[in-house]
Amino acid sequence: MKKVTLKNGRELLIRKATVNDVEEMAKFKMCISGESDFLSFGKGELEITPETERKSLTLKTGRITP
Repeated sequence: MKKVTLKNGRELLIRKATVNDVEEMAKFKMCISGESDFLSFGKGELEITPETERKSLTLKTGRITP
């Protein structure tokens, strides 16, 4: 984990994602999918669900982190 102080004085905590984050991760990816031409996918091109995020996170880490 790493704490960063933003210009406005607020603190930002940077940490590894866990399975508890998969629902919010899926919502975030759905939100940004239509906002940029620089992503490898566009709006509606991927099935983004909490379950697909859980599988992706497990593949990337090799384990399920609670």
